[in-house]
Amino acid sequence: MKHGTLVKILQEQVQPALGCTEPVAIALACAKGARLLGGEVRNIAVSASKGLFKNAHGVGIPKTDEKGILIAAALGAVAGDPDLGLQVLKNVQMEDVDNAKKLVRAGLVSAKFVNEPQGVYVESKVETANGEAIVRIDGQHNNISYIEVNGQIVHQQHVGQKVTNVGYNLKDFPLNDIIAGAAGLKPEDISFLLEGIAINKRIAEYGIKNRVGLGIGGGLALLQEKNVLGCDIIDQVKTMVAAASDARMGGVDLPVMTSCGSGNQGIVAIMPVAMMAEKLGKREVATARALAISHLVNVYVKEHLGKLSPICGCSVSAGLGATAAITWLLGGSFEQISGAMKSIIANLSGMICDGAKGSCSFKLATSAGEAIICAYLAINNIYIHAAQGIVEESLEGTIQNLSMISKKGMEKTDEAILDILLQRVS
Repeated sequence: MKHGTLVKILQEQVQPALGCTEPVAIALACAKGARLLGGEVRNIAVSASKGLFKNAHGVGIPKTDEKGILIAAALGAVAGDPDLGLQVLKNVQMEDVDNAKKLVRAGLVSAKFVNEPQGVYVESKVETANGEAIVRIDGQHNNISYIEVNGQIVHQQHVGQKVTNVGYNLKDFPLNDIIAGAAGLKPEDISFLLEGIAINKRIAEYGIKNRVGLGIGGGLALLQEKNVLGCDIIDQVKTMVAAASDARMGGVDLPVMTSCGSGNQGIVAIMPVAMMAEKLGKREVATARALAISHLVNVYVKEHLGKLSPICGCSVSAGLGATAAITWLLGGSFEQISGAMKSIIANLSGMICDGAKGSCSFKLATSAGEAIICAYLAINNIYIHAAQGIVEESLEGTIQNLSMISKKGMEKTDEAILDILLQRVS
């Protein structure tokens, strides 16, 4: 594979975001519409795909003490800066939060989900004293594909549900070639990936110290102090990963470096790999290449599953990326990397995505710990060698089976989960 293309994918798919990227996408669409119109916001109506609606429904919103779609939409329209992309809420002030809450309390903000299109999709209709603007985000969380202002189309592109915008799909190439290509990338081209370590470590440490969200990370740290859990690398990684997710899902006002449009995927793709690299005494160039492997494998798997899927991408997809990268750091061959990844699929393939919320921390911790275990087992040639269950002899065939389970076997899962979530608040 061309190294330049891999670098472009990494630059596109590894970006900082403030807050969970599903409500952030909603805030971004609303912010863009409000910016184009100007004037006081009078009404906001949001439509979103089922998967995006599910993930935005119950997660904490930065700068506020509230959760969910309505406050995200209102805050984006009132004070969001669309020029900041996935950090659209970065410059919001307390006065803006109060004004956004007033809009919500007055019943001027509404949201619904639509059956089509699927994947990442948002449409916002913002009305101000100067008219109405329609903005759609399609395919990726920060990709504005359609803008209409007072009945006039000012921007339109055909996107569809593509994971990347590089002209072809990673899934069309053998994983061996992708991993080998990532392992050969020039240090200067991927040094930016190292920034994700500091960003995600900072929010993890905040999560442990302040016991925000569900406090799973802080709780694991407490169990270590009480000698209930050990303090080996697996427990350390699980604690940091859970704490970062605690803080992010709780709406802490700190950014996370994403992977494939997801902050939780970024946490799993980055933190276990970085901590293992540190434990092994790896230099920055090896760490950066391992992170490249992790992110690119995540992209590859998401191209099979879709950006938003009934299967938990944060644990399964990003977990596969972390597993591949850690096995590579341990000196594993591609056969061993493949074996470790098949072990993760055999272990975690049934983990559903029931929306972004505090309990995601449990799933991320499980995935991060299993990634390390499966990597070490594979280095000792302990993995599934023959076809069984959804695991095939080939890694690519196994991932295709995982995709079939997600798309065909679980096609009603999001609908069932949304029924549960909406009944709870009705």
